[in-house]
Amino acid sequence: MTADRRRPWIVGVSGASGTPFAAAVLRGLLAAGEDVDLVVSRAARLTLLDETGISFRDAHWREDLAAWLARGADGKPHTFEVADALAGERVRYWPAGDLAAGPSSGSYPARGMLVVPASTASVAGIALGLSKDLLQRTASVTLKERRPLVVTVRETPLNRATLQQLVALDEAGAIVLPASPAFYAGAAHIQDLVDFVAGRVLDCGRGRARAVPALARGAGRGASGVRPARPRRPARTLSGAAPGRCVDGPVARPVQRCSSVSALGSRSVSASSWCAAGPGSGRPCGRLRAGRNANGWPAPGGSACARRPSRSCTRCGHS
Repeated sequence: MTADRRRPWIVGVSGASGTPFAAAVLRGLLAAGEDVDLVVSRAARLTLLDETGISFRDAHWREDLAAWLARGADGKPHTFEVADALAGERVRYWPAGDLAAGPSSGSYPARGMLVVPASTASVAGIALGLSKDLLQRTASVTLKERRPLVVTVRETPLNRATLQQLVALDEAGAIVLPASPAFYAGAAHIQDLVDFVAGRVLDCGRGRARAVPALARGAGRGASGVRPARPRRPARTLSGAAPGRCVDGPVARPVQRCSSVSALGSRSVSASSWCAAGPGSGRPCGRLRAGRNANGWPAPGGSACARRPSRSCTRCGHS
């Protein structure tokens, strides 16, 4: 690809644990013939040093990047051959403190951005638009330019603030992709699990930009490596409402667990089917304590379950 037509993928590496994921994504992009712009945060350098023993230096970034990408997820050096892929101008490196770099501007041509791994600090900075370093600024530019942004969060457990920020990113148009490998493809090596996550990152970028070929991840599955879901028979409901599950059939409200566990066991009832005496009363939810009304439905009030006819299933099963 000539320099005047160069449109790279921007890969941002934050300080979260999981530098093998970033290395696998970079190798996948280079193997697909894509140009790459790399941004490594200050915290990511410390993580990279802890996980690989490689010191990533601005003045020697090409040599350090080659050593990093050649390293396998199991820590063995020279596992991959990447010297040819790093030749020329296919990869550009931008220091994280350079806020005047090309990717910080919306006029800089780019296909999209992949933040892998994404720390909770980077998630917060991107969601709030802080732009405290080049990684966060480039992610904000990617969102405002409506380009693909994949945020591969690598943290567990997640607190409420981070969950709200991930929701904000999703609403802004980003793809939130937890670094969660799957085991159904018959992984026999740690590199297989890392490659699965990297392939999903590339799949999501390809789904928005349709530019990056997927990595092979198991026969009998789709391009994303996920087994197609079986079509489900739609449940019959009243008044076309969203289906739930009653003890005897579909209901028109979302499902909640009955509070009278000793009485109902594992059975579920609709949200409007709490016992009139309230949750935790010890009485079986929906069990009649008096007769039915004129329409045959449980009578509302203190004498029966507080279920209304419009929010009940056609067969109560509690008589």
